[in-house]
Amino acid sequence: MKKLSFLFILMLVISLLCTPANVFAQTGVQPTATPSAETQTAVQNENTYAFRDLGYSDQILNGPYDYIRYRFSLPNTWALTGATSVQLKIKNVMTSTTLSDTALATATGATLDISFNSKWVTTLVLDWVGERSVTVPIPAEVLSSPTGQYSLSIYLDAGIDCEFEHQTTVVISADSTIDLRHTIVDQAIDLTQFPRPLYQPNRLVVKTNSLSTPGVTPAVLVTPDKPSVGELQAALTISAGLAHLTGGMLPVSVVPVSALTEAQRANSHLVFVGKGSGFATLSGIALPAAFNGAKFNAPGAQPEDGVIQAVVSPWNAMNVLMVISSETDAGLIKAAQALSTGTLQTGNRSDLAVVSQITPDQGAEAVPVDRTLAELGYASIQMGGMKYNPVDYMDISFYVPAGQTIDGEAYVDVVFTNSSLLNMDQSGLSVLLNGHTIGGIGYTKESSEKVTTQRVVIPGFLLLPGTNLLTIEANNHPLTYCSDLMYQNAWTTVFDQTLIHLPLTPATAQIVEYATLANLTSTFTTSPNLDTLAFVVAPDSSAAVDAAAKIAYQLGAHMNGDMVEFNAAYADQIDADYRQDRDLVLVGKASQIPLLAELADQLPASFADGSNVAQESIFRVVYRLPEDTSIGYLELTASPWGKGRNILAVLGSTDAGLLDSSGAVSVSELSSKLGGDFAVVRGEQILTSDTRLGVGTGNLSGTLIPETPAQTQVPDAASTLPATTVPLASQTGWILPVVGILSGVILVIIVIALATSKRNR
Repeated sequence: MKKLSFLFILMLVISLLCTPANVFAQTGVQPTATPSAETQTAVQNENTYAFRDLGYSDQILNGPYDYIRYRFSLPNTWALTGATSVQLKIKNVMTSTTLSDTALATATGATLDISFNSKWVTTLVLDWVGERSVTVPIPAEVLSSPTGQYSLSIYLDAGIDCEFEHQTTVVISADSTIDLRHTIVDQAIDLTQFPRPLYQPNRLVVKTNSLSTPGVTPAVLVTPDKPSVGELQAALTISAGLAHLTGGMLPVSVVPVSALTEAQRANSHLVFVGKGSGFATLSGIALPAAFNGAKFNAPGAQPEDGVIQAVVSPWNAMNVLMVISSETDAGLIKAAQALSTGTLQTGNRSDLAVVSQITPDQGAEAVPVDRTLAELGYASIQMGGMKYNPVDYMDISFYVPAGQTIDGEAYVDVVFTNSSLLNMDQSGLSVLLNGHTIGGIGYTKESSEKVTTQRVVIPGFLLLPGTNLLTIEANNHPLTYCSDLMYQNAWTTVFDQTLIHLPLTPATAQIVEYATLANLTSTFTTSPNLDTLAFVVAPDSSAAVDAAAKIAYQLGAHMNGDMVEFNAAYADQIDADYRQDRDLVLVGKASQIPLLAELADQLPASFADGSNVAQESIFRVVYRLPEDTSIGYLELTASPWGKGRNILAVLGSTDAGLLDSSGAVSVSELSSKLGGDFAVVRGEQILTSDTRLGVGTGNLSGTLIPETPAQTQVPDAASTLPATTVPLASQTGWILPVVGILSGVILVIIVIALATSKRNR
């Protein structure tokens, strides 16, 4: 028995010593949960999409009348097949302060009208209280949509609330589903619909084998490995143009052709930008302008013409391959600028456009200062509340010539009258310009008795070169929704004598009085078409080209012109004229941008010859950092080569640092942290200072990455950056001490056991 005890102790010791340390560490790896039955069902039926997949949460409809519209678009490769259906998960609730629960249960009778693509489908009678799932068949004849945009509308008619003293509330669950049974078809490429198919608003999230791909497919701009100056400018122009056309909603990156990965080929729209000699990889692909290995042969195209073509991507039929090319740099820039307008004209083929000329801006054409709706071609209109919806509107288009700006006060004098049977406290007119609300007009007793004129000021900064859209929206609420004459009584008339007053004058580029890193977009988009902006990019650096494209994208998203017209050049090729009277954006490593040496005395932080790490000598405390430190810099200074012009330097000590600094400008979550005239960036960590105001006494780079002998830099206690908390399960420093203590305890047990065994003998 004693021998057995000793053997048991010995086995225990061996088992403890053999136990892997990571068992004690508990690294946090957890078993994968078995998918629920609901999840498995959703995976099995890839045609079924919940309303939450369309981006909608639970929707509440309140009686007596209300409505909701769901909008979505389908991939270009989808064609809905035959009839489909919608399964609505509806919760009907009725409340009353006077009726009993029994009486409420019988006071049903509200209805839901269902429409698809603005065509009525069916009416549901809400003859129950509580939750219920109802399947609504959608006939094939209402499924057609040439634009790929679809809508499902649900209208609540709870007029019964007017007969009983109760309130009807209907909840449409986000777990409601629509069956989008479809077949895969070849994409129809039509450049006249650009930026479609590169970008579609309200794009459905496509489910594939329990996975999903983003509703917006990213675009990758592919350049030759050593892009010429024209190829550089074309790539940056297209990046800015895509941001302008999509409102900054299309992710864009730039890579040289040799760095294009298989994943990017398969999962992205590809836009090749450059002359044919740099794109041998396109050999063998059937293109509208046939490729012979050296150039793209578009029928009738001249050497100075730009060529824009698109086909279904050979790497993924759901994506698009575009080629923007020319035999010359000048032709390539033409093609890029044409693409940035979003208005492309094709010839005999819808997938090919040839650009022969970009007409310089000839200046503004005169338009009258005062224009009535009648002079613009619009008649007086009576706006009444549509069924279930008290809102009605009229759109008025008017033109503002490019190169013009407001001189004085612009306004619209709205001439109108309204029904006296409206609820004056809840009704009125809203005036919008290009989608932005600029004013409201409340109804009064006077406006219901005679024609009234009310003035709404037009903010000049909301006017766009070209066509502008003025919207007058009537929100008409009757005194009672339970009146039989509700719809007849809810009206407002806007007369054709409504006047738009626009005192225009030739515009000059605006000057930002005090620029900071916080207002970069307004500082560098003062010209509508960005024609006073120039990029200076480090040569032989694909990282610098991609970073410059990200800055161009950010500025393009905020421009209000109709064509991107900035310039771009490599840092070792610019002359004195290039920098005159322009805002400049310098991108790259400091050692690759000679212009920085000329700005050394006025930069917030300068660089020693050949160094990519800022000296920051303006600060009272200066640290010496290793040259291999990876860090990004943003520096803003006034240009010495043009009054009111500014220079932004987007720099990195390494390619990774350059990625950090460009991300601080292009990612909204990071750009919101910027301020002053100098920022040091490392990942999502940003420290800023304004050296013009003497703000800050410590070296920012030293604070972000204090000097230590080790290669890995750890922020010191004085750093303003938050410390990272490591979960206990991921900490391993305690393992060896615990193992040592356990080993000591086990050794003592062994000694005691052996001693006991000897005594027993």
